[in-house]
Amino acid sequence: MRIVIAIVVGALLAAGTSLGAVQLASASQEDPVIEPLYNYGER
Repeated sequence: MRIVIAIVVGALLAAGTSLGAVQLASASQEDPVIEPLYNYGER
């Protein structure tokens, strides 16, 4: 019985960790940079 509980708890922890990592990764890519990084002025 302890093995089944350990498997269930491990699966829940793995799912929660992967979901958190995906949310963190998607939150860091909200606003892409559209403007050029360097402005050299008039040409």
